[in-house]
Amino acid sequence: MGQTRPVTPPSHPRPSTAVARARLEPTSRLVDTTTAWLREQLEPLHRPMHDDLIRLDRLYPSSYVGPVAGSFVLPPGTFPIAAGTPIEIGSPGDLLPDHRGMVHGRVVAAADGSTEGCTVHYGKVADGFTSLGSVAPDEAGFFGIDLSGVDASVRGAWAFQLRASDGADVGGRWPSPPVFTTLSVELRSITDDEYTIATLPAPTTGQVAFDASAPGTKRLALVGAEGTLLGATSAATGAIRSFAVAPGHPDRATRLPEQTFAYDQAVALMAAVSARRSSLAHELARGLLRLQTTDGQHAGAFRLSARQGSPDHGELRYRTGAHALATHAVLAHMRAFPQRASALAPAAHSALAWLLARVASSGDRQGLVLGGFDPVSPDDQTPGHDGSRALAWASTEHNIDAYFCFRLAAEVVDGSWAARAEALATAMLQRLWSPGHARLLQGLQESGPDTADPLDVHAWGAVFLADVGEHAKAAETLGEDQLAPFRHTCTMPDGREVAGYATAYASPGYPGMTPHVWWEGTFSVAYALRTIGHDERAEETIALAAPGQLPDGSFRSVSRADPTYGLVEHAAVASTAWATLAALGGGIFDVGSPR
Repeated sequence: MGQTRPVTPPSHPRPSTAVARARLEPTSRLVDTTTAWLREQLEPLHRPMHDDLIRLDRLYPSSYVGPVAGSFVLPPGTFPIAAGTPIEIGSPGDLLPDHRGMVHGRVVAAADGSTEGCTVHYGKVADGFTSLGSVAPDEAGFFGIDLSGVDASVRGAWAFQLRASDGADVGGRWPSPPVFTTLSVELRSITDDEYTIATLPAPTTGQVAFDASAPGTKRLALVGAEGTLLGATSAATGAIRSFAVAPGHPDRATRLPEQTFAYDQAVALMAAVSARRSSLAHELARGLLRLQTTDGQHAGAFRLSARQGSPDHGELRYRTGAHALATHAVLAHMRAFPQRASALAPAAHSALAWLLARVASSGDRQGLVLGGFDPVSPDDQTPGHDGSRALAWASTEHNIDAYFCFRLAAEVVDGSWAARAEALATAMLQRLWSPGHARLLQGLQESGPDTADPLDVHAWGAVFLADVGEHAKAAETLGEDQLAPFRHTCTMPDGREVAGYATAYASPGYPGMTPHVWWEGTFSVAYALRTIGHDERAEETIALAAPGQLPDGSFRSVSRADPTYGLVEHAAVASTAWATLAALGGGIFDVGSPR
């Protein structure tokens, strides 16, 4: 508790405020470019060559597993046509649903040009195809089926499907219209990944139907030769892709490019609210609510992350800080757009209830919110276990998030939350402030104080301390000597020099940390400096970090990756949203409005 840290001097001379202001883009320009990039991140990563070619007949719920239908129009070009099914029915010529008797037909083609090993399955189509039996065609492909034994109560139209010996369907089911031989329609389901559930040749009618689906977001894709994605139903869910991973980067093959993190979604929403980008804010709010768990023990909790295309199928992993910030974002949206408040109120109430339940009622962390929950592997579960493991540590960052969330709830929901915010602030000052370090601790572990020194406890800690009236502590926390070890300078690929702050520095708490500029944290320092009235230092901080803005308007997560600590160099929603908030001087820890 009483240990001290060596003070590292700044790595380069600090420019005058006049020079800093000269380097700083006009606020309006910076906000325009950052929010435009955030909007772009709402779009799916993989986009078809053509828009509006294919659609679902209706919106299918995530839990739905029944038949799915849709329609498409042709993209530009000429496409060869062939029979839609290898089966021909010769008699009766008009096969009605109530027919009971002999049916004669022929298999005219199979996948390999023969009928060897194939069987003809016959049955009825109501909600889906129900096979009632099968016969093997002769060497010439002819077959006969006696349907007289089928009960008259069995409903639906007659249908016939050729199947290979391994059970795979061969061609379309009779009756099928002709098909475009180089086009197919895929039914996909998006959960933790995007899975192809079934594939059908594209019929010339433009109407397509699948007998069954699977849980997840349903999507139809019109696919051309060699797997070219020609058209697809929209995968836009309001969830934002947290990182933009460049093509060719090894991370492109991982889940990262399509992953949405609740923290990033929340910060982007508050940036949109603060920048008065209403349509962007509404879309982000919609996506944020899809990250919220709606039933079970964790009803009301926001998942830590999920795939952009199916945010309501994320892993049941919860972090109290990300949840509190997400709840805060919902409340900020309600405050900014009161006409939408009633629709968001149930989600806000359940989220607040889950957050309140995280407050420890006893022990050395009493009064603080605890870390959250991790999923437990099936092998480690016991009968009756809910599949999650509670995290007993308390993070200072999490508690700052929860404090401001409670404080905003007192304004948006009801005044009783003010007392909860005050009680949490009291516990934080008693248990997390370290006089020997002149800052807040990183948190409290079960084993005792966590004295590691991340940037967050300085930037976010100062905002909290100022809000509760501890102005001297806030200024001390953001002092030059306190921030000096984090300070780093780097040169961008275009030769521009950038200065900013790292997530942490090489120290007992973060051994081997690679020096880097962390734009999210740097902009949060600027935000905090504005909060405590150090506007010139804030402007200088933004100006020195601003040359790191990429041509598309975004900012990277860090200037130099560090896999040990999960730091990546990709353009990041968190950094870009925080640039917006820092430029505006408010919008996240001040109930959603800029100063």
